[in-house]
Amino acid sequence: MTAYASGIASTFAEAIHLVSGDLVDIVRSAARTEGHYLVVDVVSDKRVRILCEKHGGQFAQRRRKSASTGIRRSSTKSMDCEYSIMVRRRRCYQGDNKYEWYVDIATGNVYHTHPPSTTSRGTHSARQLPPEQLAHVLSLAQTLTTPARVILQSLRLQYPTTKAGIDEVYNVTAKLMQDLLASNNPNEAILTRLRNSNEYEFYTKLDDHHCIEYLFFALKSTLRLLASTSVGGTFIADCTYKTNVFKMPLLNVVGVTNMNTTIEAFLCFLPSELERDYTVAINWISSICRQYEMAPPNAIGRLREGYYARTKHQ
Repeated sequence: MTAYASGIASTFAEAIHLVSGDLVDIVRSAARTEGHYLVVDVVSDKRVRILCEKHGGQFAQRRRKSASTGIRRSSTKSMDCEYSIMVRRRRCYQGDNKYEWYVDIATGNVYHTHPPSTTSRGTHSARQLPPEQLAHVLSLAQTLTTPARVILQSLRLQYPTTKAGIDEVYNVTAKLMQDLLASNNPNEAILTRLRNSNEYEFYTKLDDHHCIEYLFFALKSTLRLLASTSVGGTFIADCTYKTNVFKMPLLNVVGVTNMNTTIEAFLCFLPSELERDYTVAINWISSICRQYEMAPPNAIGRLREGYYARTKHQ
């Protein structure tokens, strides 16, 4: 087996007056310049163990080896690398520091069993988001409407040296969505937010199984804006397919402002796209318009089924 030497441990063996976190970061940064990526395995108040990212892999090799070819079927990058060093703490008898940290190369192995990586692709530790980059991604992902590719483009413009890819952005947005749901399904989460907020007009109706059958809502500030326009009673509506996480058809209704621009007016989740469903939605929209002293809808965009046209005359 070919051994690939690494001078990381000996290089920083004398940097003993740094705290453990700084010393570990220096070791990992220096290893990255040589094409090796290190991870922290054991952390305590007295020692920190640093391993190669490609350590392990024996269990996957036993369980996933093909019986015919003998080649393991796995996408893991583990190669059973034996590289291991320890950053330890010891008592300091000089200066004002009570303890000092040093790199212990006597009890470890400073040789890698694989050549240096020519690219950071596929190395998880290299693609992790530092705190400042994570904060940048979170600031763009808060609305949950910014596409991941747009967030990644902004991240690369702000931090040209970042190694993060689209998967890291997806992981951040998925974690943010999980935190916002708070163990609820999307339907329960949006209903809870509407009930706890004073910014929306909403209407909901449950079926016999206590599941959401109709869910309509509109932003109050948008309704006040439309009420002040001369064409406040003109709306354009369209119904999407079940392409959202709520698994319900979405009736999207936009209004027209005095500047001839459209603005989101009403969002209506329907159980289906039948005439009775559109009737319920338009009746609720009409009641909200009267509440905000707007003229009831007098122009409605018609879908190909023609439900809007028939509902309009009822």
